[in-house]
Amino acid sequence: MIYAKILAKGKVQNVQYRDFVKEIAKSMGINGVVRHCHGDVEVEIEAKSEAELNEFVRLIQKRKDERSNIDVKSAAIVSKSLADGQKFVKFSVE
Repeated sequence: MIYAKILAKGKVQNVQYRDFVKEIAKSMGINGVVRHCHGDVEVEIEAKSEAELNEFVRLIQKRKDERSNIDVKSAAIVSKSLADGQKFVKFSVE
């Protein structure tokens, strides 16, 4: 299991971006949490593999979308480590 912290920057607050991230996580069976963080959005997840982590990051990098006003400039892994046990039992929005 890989624990990762991801930071998404751009127009990601007050545009339902956290709900968008939660839906992707749920569809992939990923547990974790998404929250606002000083104008950005922080995501903590537990991925089963490096490939799953990379796919999740790729999917949450939603570019400009006029309908939802989401405009992600970047979504990058800021820390990563091997998880020693399970930290999350579901995916939640804070």
